[in-house]
Amino acid sequence: MGPTGSEANVVQIHPTRRCNLRCQHCYSSSGPQETAELSIDSLERFLVDVAQEGFNGVGISGGEPLIYRDLPRLLSFARSIGLQTSVTTNGLLLDTRRLASISPQSRLSPLV
Repeated sequence: MGPTGSEANVVQIHPTRRCNLRCQHCYSSSGPQETAELSIDSLERFLVDVAQEGFNGVGISGGEPLIYRDLPRLLSFARSIGLQTSVTTNGLLLDTRRLASISPQSRLSPLV
């Protein structure tokens, strides 16, 4: 059995607190004014560690994860080391281009 159960062992990360909305009920105090974000290199090292600890999934949220420039790379890396991935988004920035850049079939397409 893994750290959080026998089937789904998921770690949740928030690479940015920046968001395109200003929701009063936001649990992470995210918003357009927030600029801090985690580096892709540190997140990749973290994912290697959690995979070695028995986690098999990673959930990405935030802030608005679609604002995080390295989201395609982060998802691709997580999948390459065997992690299942999910993204929790408000969906307002989701379009065909962004969806293609983060889908499991993508080739690290930039979000620009």
